[in-house]
Amino acid sequence: MISICCSLETIRKRLRVKAFTSPRWFGVGVGLLSLTGPLVPTQSAMAQPGVPPTQTTSAACDATALPLLPGKSPVDLGSLPSESGSVDLGPFKKYESLSTTLDVPKSAADVTLTAPEPITLDQAIALARLRDRDLQIAALRVEQQRAALQQTRAALYPAVTFQAGIARSDSAQAKISLAQQEDEAQAQVDLAQAQVDQLSQIANPTPQQQGQLAFDQAQLTALQSQLAAIKNQSTDNNTFSSTLNLNYDVFTSGQRPNSIRAAETAVSSAQKAYQTQLQQLRLDVANDYYDLLQSEDLIRIAKQGVNNAAENLRVTQAKETAGIGTRFDVLQADVALSDQKQQLTQAESQRQISLRQLAKRLSLPDTVAIKAADPVAMAGTWSFSLEDSIVKALQNRPELAQVLDQRKIAQLNRKVALGSLGPQVAFNASANFAQDLASDRFGAFGYALGATASKTLFDGGSARAVAAQQQANTAIAETQFSSFKNLIRFQIEQNYYTLQSSKDRILSTRCAVEEAQQSLNLAKLRRDYGVGTSLEVSNATTSLTQAEDNYLKAIIDYNRALAALQRFVGPPQAAQSAKPEKPQQNPQSQRARPDRGRVKSTLKILSGGLAAIVASQSIPFRNSSDEGVSMISTPHSPG
Repeated sequence: MISICCSLETIRKRLRVKAFTSPRWFGVGVGLLSLTGPLVPTQSAMAQPGVPPTQTTSAACDATALPLLPGKSPVDLGSLPSESGSVDLGPFKKYESLSTTLDVPKSAADVTLTAPEPITLDQAIALARLRDRDLQIAALRVEQQRAALQQTRAALYPAVTFQAGIARSDSAQAKISLAQQEDEAQAQVDLAQAQVDQLSQIANPTPQQQGQLAFDQAQLTALQSQLAAIKNQSTDNNTFSSTLNLNYDVFTSGQRPNSIRAAETAVSSAQKAYQTQLQQLRLDVANDYYDLLQSEDLIRIAKQGVNNAAENLRVTQAKETAGIGTRFDVLQADVALSDQKQQLTQAESQRQISLRQLAKRLSLPDTVAIKAADPVAMAGTWSFSLEDSIVKALQNRPELAQVLDQRKIAQLNRKVALGSLGPQVAFNASANFAQDLASDRFGAFGYALGATASKTLFDGGSARAVAAQQQANTAIAETQFSSFKNLIRFQIEQNYYTLQSSKDRILSTRCAVEEAQQSLNLAKLRRDYGVGTSLEVSNATTSLTQAEDNYLKAIIDYNRALAALQRFVGPPQAAQSAKPEKPQQNPQSQRARPDRGRVKSTLKILSGGLAAIVASQSIPFRNSSDEGVSMISTPHSPG
């Protein structure tokens, strides 16, 4: 088989040379080239999304085979693990932890990108789960609601407080009072002293006077002792006291249990919000990754177009140099090459934007660069019908359950507000101890027990106004639930129809790529043998580029729709893992056996070529430069 292919290639080259020199070989050359198939293009010209560069496109398009990379496991969001620990992060393992820093770059080296590291979609989703800041905020909100629940549950237990203290006081009023007491005591002492002195001066006191003198002396001694005690008395007061209080709301008219249930529902709502954020993160990362894949493959397509346009310009310039081409053809080929280079520049710019968008989504450091490691291929299949998808979405979507949680919270808060109008019963108890530190005696204990009952008779309508607000929140949640059901159905239908249409587009655009490739090969043959122009090659190159662009867009749209279905249906396990669909026929066998129509057309061309050889005559060379067309015929001899 290898020798046959080499022989056919040799025949092609010789026929190509002969066709430039003699018209009798033209019909035979075109016929044999058509019989052996189009020229084998370069790898860059034959590369297609989902087809390895080393393979060639089959001549007959299989309109039923889905393009999937052989030997490659297509990416499937439905089979992604729920935990990032089961995904090998490879070189990105060192970025598992996300640190919050308030520093800013100080030099260009702090933001200069290093060599890009290849990353798969699985790794990107696992890394985003660890580093996405919005997801971390959602997780922190769950912890916040759990702490709020613990705070609300604390009302189930009594509140116990203990208070102890030491006090030292020196009152100015006490000092004034003590000074007054001292003055009064001093006056009494002076009076008693005067009476004692008066009685002591009597020379011969009577027994009655002697008894009075003894009494006055004793009273003077007592007053002097009292004065000394007052002078030694301090106004400082040092005491120690402690109190133990216990308070418990025995009955709250339903406020306490309803508040706890509302807090529990808030935790559940926060958890559902986290799941929603996680599923949306998967979709966002997948879309960013597909943007990167699309931009990289657009670069490949643009490079292919540049190579084809450059080859066309080279051949056209060679024909002009040989005198068998026109300047007009060269200018057309040059313009086509410029257009292809412009498309390549735009594709490279879009790739850089897509790269930075994905890096931003993953919260990578400023110096880390990445590139896509997965090939462009269909990401999987969707096994559910439209109706089953809608039902599963309505059952699985956490957003619907979150709206119901908000409705329940509003209902419970309404009961809490109305509970403030009901009776409230509370129990309280306290025990206290006091000790005078200046005294040698031990302190004393005391206690108090009590229960209080209260009821709000009038609050200006505040509680009922709060209840009315919560009633409105309940109605809003119910309306949002109905609206969200309609939105979910629309999301499923939109992406389901997009998935189906993209699948059909993949089949049709794949055939269009093969046909455009064959058209380009034939245009090159026509140009090489002088019956076609470089403009035909440029147009065929543009058609091939557009066909491959449409083919790539169909695959990307299919993958986007599949990822959106997996997101909007609910849990990732809702989708089956990707299974490549086998083509009904082997493209290689199709290439080995040309169809009957092609054989008939080849025989017809051969017969036309033989007729041209017989009827060919010497025709003088005419170069119509005004029309921009070269008509060439080489004289021949019967020999």
